[in-house]
Amino acid sequence: MNNRIVGLDVARALAVIGMIIVNFKVVFGENGQNWLKTFSNILDGKAAATFVVLAGIGLALMTNTAIKNKDKVKLKSVRNRVAKRALFLFVVGISYITIWPADILHFYGVYMLITLLLSTSKEKTILIYGVLIILFFLY
Repeated sequence: MNNRIVGLDVARALAVIGMIIVNFKVVFGENGQNWLKTFSNILDGKAAATFVVLAGIGLALMTNTAIKNKDKVKLKSVRNRVAKRALFLFVVGISYITIWPADILHFYGVYMLITLLLSTSKEKTILIYGVLIILFFLY
């Protein structure tokens, strides 16, 4: 805990607060004060995107040293930890999707697992998969 990057923690907190505000808009619809709707619209999409980017940065920081040093034991440990987190997010997201259809946690769990699979891949391979994923979702 001593090696925490305070800026990342602050950014995560702001992203979570932004997501809460956006989710209130989803629940309450178009009701409310105009200034509040405008504020919520500003955050719409940005909070979730920020949260995903920060999650990616966190995963990169967790795996970077093990990958650079080719430390298979540490990499396996980190992958297990991330896989458990991904599974947790997936299960929690799926478990209450009937109550909250706007859930994105299960997507984060899947994205984290994909990241684990590609974490030791070459840049060209990651780029190819990225393009394929984008093309796949266009259809």
